[in-house]
Amino acid sequence: MGQRVEEEVKTLLDGALQAAKDVVNANRNLHAELSAILEARERIDRDELAPLLARTQVPRSLREFVLRNQGGGVPGLPGNGEDPQGGRWF
Repeated sequence: MGQRVEEEVKTLLDGALQAAKDVVNANRNLHAELSAILEARERIDRDELAPLLARTQVPRSLREFVLRNQGGGVPGLPGNGEDPQGGRWF
C-alpha cells in the first residue's frame, strides 16, 4: 500500500511540474513584457494589468492535469472547474 501511495504522489508531482513548466514556457513573452513595465515604473495599475493577464495562455498539460485531478480529495477544491469566487480556472 505504501509503495502505491508513493507512486501516486510521484505521478501527481511529475504532472504538476510538467504543467508548471508548460505554463512558464507558454507565457514567457507575457512575463517579459510585464517585467519590463515593472522594471521601468515599479507599478502597474489594474486597468493596464487586466488586458495583459487576459492574454495568459493555459497549456493543454495544465488543463489535463486539473481535469484529471480535480477534487483530488483536497478539502474545498471544487470539482467542476469553477473557483470559489464564481469564475473559471480554465
